[in-house]
Amino acid sequence: MNIELCCAGEVAHALGIKLDTLYRYARKGRIRGMKVGNSWRFLNADIHEFLQQHQYNAKHAEDSQPAQVHPSLLPDILRRAALQSGVPQAIACDGAEASYADLDKASNVLADSLLSHGVVPEDRVLILLSNSLEFIAGCFAVWKAGAIVVAEDPSIQDQDLCHILRDCAPQALIVDRAVAGRLDLRHHGLEDLRVIYVKYQTFRLSGLDGVRVESLDSALENTATPVNLRFNSSSPDDVAIITYPGATAGRVQGVMNSHKDWLAGAAFTAEYLGLTQQDALLLPLPLHQSLALRQMLAYITVGARIILASDLAEALQSMKDPPPSALALRPDSAKRLLETSSPSLQKLATSLRYVETGSAPLEEAMFESLRRLLPKTLIHPSCNLTQAQAAFLEASPDGSFNRIGGLPPTLSLTIVDELRREVPPGQSGRILIKGPGLMKGLWGQSNHQNALLAQAGYCTGDKGTADERGEVTLLGRAHLQPALPKSADERVSLQTLKAAAQFAARGESGRAKSETRQLLVQQA
Repeated sequence: MNIELCCAGEVAHALGIKLDTLYRYARKGRIRGMKVGNSWRFLNADIHEFLQQHQYNAKHAEDSQPAQVHPSLLPDILRRAALQSGVPQAIACDGAEASYADLDKASNVLADSLLSHGVVPEDRVLILLSNSLEFIAGCFAVWKAGAIVVAEDPSIQDQDLCHILRDCAPQALIVDRAVAGRLDLRHHGLEDLRVIYVKYQTFRLSGLDGVRVESLDSALENTATPVNLRFNSSSPDDVAIITYPGATAGRVQGVMNSHKDWLAGAAFTAEYLGLTQQDALLLPLPLHQSLALRQMLAYITVGARIILASDLAEALQSMKDPPPSALALRPDSAKRLLETSSPSLQKLATSLRYVETGSAPLEEAMFESLRRLLPKTLIHPSCNLTQAQAAFLEASPDGSFNRIGGLPPTLSLTIVDELRREVPPGQSGRILIKGPGLMKGLWGQSNHQNALLAQAGYCTGDKGTADERGEVTLLGRAHLQPALPKSADERVSLQTLKAAAQFAARGESGRAKSETRQLLVQQA
């Protein structure tokens, strides 16, 4: 829809404040606007954002302070950080720095460009970029446009890239130059493609007739305020991100998580780690990985500083003041760091408040090595519970880091047997996850299948046991997938599903019965 430009007098009257007060708010960035000549002009979106984020009370506007904002969508945390964070260089990467206000403006411009190319809610935008300011701005631009982020490793194998392109059928791509050079042969899954943004574009793309190719750098550096700015509205339950865990061509389905899921994970991480605006995170993990993305969102939530790095050893050697207060690592990168760069890491011993390790178990010997090298630093092993937000691990009595000590309050863990019946304390079984924060579903499945998943919960590939207090200890990976639940309310529907699957196996069903058969194969 088209947005009208409102003059300052109209806006001041609508908000019930003096014109001088409106100018003061505009100069300080409390309300977004633009100078046209010597006069201020405002978009309807600016006014709505001001009212929504600050819960503005017109009667006492001049004396009141902006109220605490409670984000409901992922773009809200960046907008809040842009208005409230006092960190001038909030994000640093390869010598480049940007404030949250800079990223907010850049993502606005890119979001407007996506919208101008016809991107609409629920469209998928595939991002294939290394750690960079452009990666972060691209994610928030996609969310502001109401679309879905699909982020992957730019060095992804050709067969895996083809699988993802076919599966999610993106409407837009945000890629680096190397990936763009490989797209000429990637016809599968590009039928719906409208636009490609290329970082460091230096050549033309062939074989993509009808697809607009834009320079990502030019799009983000556009200093002109977009006159057609019109963010698409989203719901907290709308899908924000689709991830392909360990993408293996033809065998992995995309996991869908909503704005609400990721906001809950970021808020839980910030609270568990006690993050403040004074913290600074050194993040060498690829941002397309869930651990890195969760940490990034947590730091934006509190308006703290993030230092992105592609090579940890090089980052440590070139680190300048002020040093980071936190470090996120995979166990394999922690091992390499201990073997090759211990002196550089030890220089941070007085500044590092915590180190988080995740995505794989942290061996006891490695933990002891980190603790000796960083005696005053907290070590927080975490585990990404399959298809759900992360949990933090604590040491069990035998010294192994296999006890779940920190879990998002929205999630519940239950130990169940092969029929999904809860087992007594001390007995081993499969871990069943339910509640907000669990994945919204799998991309490509029907609404019925995803609704059944939300109702029944998800059995992970992990075995565990719970004590009398409900504390869960991980026991390793399981091999058998438990059957669908058989509660009284579900027996009739389960019998119907089984019958439909039998018909599907004989080729006597349509698409709906085939989907039902697929669900039974996955969970039975």
